[in-house]
Amino acid sequence: MMRKNGFKKKHRIRAKRRKRQLWRRTGLAIAGVVLLAVLIYAGSRDRAAVETVNDPAELPQEETQQQEIQQETDTEPDGESETTVDAEPELTGNPVVVIDAGHGGKDQGCAYSSILEKDINLNLALLLREELEGEGIETVMIREDDTFVYLNRRVAAAENVKADVYVSIHVDAYPGDPSIHGITIHYQEGASGGKALAGDLYDALEQSGITKIRDIMASDLYVLRNTSMPAVLVEVGFLTNAADRENLQSESFSNDLVQYLSDGILQYLEQKTQA
Repeated sequence: MMRKNGFKKKHRIRAKRRKRQLWRRTGLAIAGVVLLAVLIYAGSRDRAAVETVNDPAELPQEETQQQEIQQETDTEPDGESETTVDAEPELTGNPVVVIDAGHGGKDQGCAYSSILEKDINLNLALLLREELEGEGIETVMIREDDTFVYLNRRVAAAENVKADVYVSIHVDAYPGDPSIHGITIHYQEGASGGKALAGDLYDALEQSGITKIRDIMASDLYVLRNTSMPAVLVEVGFLTNAADRENLQSESFSNDLVQYLSDGILQYLEQKTQA
């Protein structure tokens, strides 16, 4: 696929910006340790505030699948795949990334007191769009506000624009153990493109050091199973963990997170165009 010259040049200078950010984070490390201790103590007393969250019967690795299995019923009863998503942008020939902010509208996702997953997902999706478009990438948003979109319509939007990449953003919760935290990246089992994309995202996030990266998981989720392009679902943290909850409400952390998500996507697209 053809790309603007700016796409490759901007991608090459990202490493310098990352080094400056790591120096800045080093200066905040001591304060972060103190804050984490306070948050963990507070979190141990706040478990009663957890509302609509997952309650998996098995190990924590299953928490995302439990949530998404329930959401898979959110397809139109008549099976129509026509989408109301604005999925016909004026494309320039650059790579196209579909950004899916999970849940929305009547479907709030998981929650902790008044903190709703659907709001965090949307905020990060909008920031990721800004970051990617700054790198010359075309983006298509599944939702840009607090609206409910059926799962089959999300998939149809991505297929309609023949997207190069599909990224779904979610937040996790596990009330059984509030110490569990970090990011989990899911791809469709058996999908080599999705696995490669998940690996590039993992590498970019792990090198950033901004939070724990738990694992890459092969999963069978609706938006991964039914998209033809490389697709991932990223659980960006746990609302039931005090440190993650604080991070996901932080503007600074959110900006850093989407920068590294963008780095992973750019790395995957760079390798794909060179293949």
